[in-house]
Parts: sequence; C-alpha cells; structure tokens
Amino acid sequence: MRAFGKGKILISFILLTLILFFGSGIVLYKTDVIKLPMVPMEKEGGHGNYYKNVNVSIMTNLSTSRLMKIDLAIPCRSEEQHIEVSNNVKAIKTDFLLKFNQKKMEEWLKNRDFDAIKAEFRDIVNDHLAQPVETIYFESLIGY
Repeated sequence: MRAFGKGKILISFILLTLILFFGSGIVLYKTDVIKLPMVPMEKEGGHGNYYKNVNVSIMTNLSTSRLMKIDLAIPCRSEEQHIEVSNNVKAIKTDFLLKFNQKKMEEWLKNRDFDAIKAEFRDIVNDHLAQPVETIYFESLIGY
C-alpha cells in the first residue's frame, strides 16, 4: 500500500510539472515581442556624416497587462545639436509620455507601423529643438 501512495504522489508531481511547463509556454507564446535591429545611419551614397547619437529609452504601459519599451537613437549632425538633444532628453521623454495615445500606439504596434511611431517621436523631439533632427532610428521596440 505504501508503494501505491508513492507512485500516486510521483504521478501527481509529474502532471503538475507538465501543466506548469505547458502553461508557461502558452503565456510566453501569447506575448507580442517585437525586436528590431538598429538601422544603419547612412544609406549608400548618403551625404554628410553624423556627429553622434543620443540614445533614448522609454518604457510605458499600453494597458493593464501590456508594456512597451522603446530604445531609440537620435542622430545629430553637429556638436551643438548633440548638446541640445542631450540637455532635453528628460523633457522629451516626459512629453512623449504625456502626448502618448494608447489606442493609436496599440494600433500601430498591431499593424507594425513603425514609421508612424518614429514620426510621432521625431515630432516630439523637434518641438524641443532649435535645430530639428531629420530622422530617428529604432534600436529596439519591445511590446510585452
């Protein structure tokens, strides 16, 4: 009778382990993770060189159960522009979070409309600068 009890416990443990394993797999499968490689700064035949990049990282929640993390590179054409962008990073992040439209962002992520996200962020960056930046590049965009 003791052997039967041990076997029942062992089978229960194995079943519980399998349920946890497959349950975690389903949860991981359901998360929408978008990772993008950094796009090169200059296209072939591009004119002019960039001085430096300013890297910006923002994390916000899309809804009660979803998060979004954006890592962006803002290329600067001159030292003055680099200093101006660097000095305004906190204001740019705050402004992005204040102007953040959850429904639009979720739609853009669902449709993989990365150009719209970059354009939105570029417009916010340029609101804070005397010398506007031409473009912004994703280092990564992750939606959980």
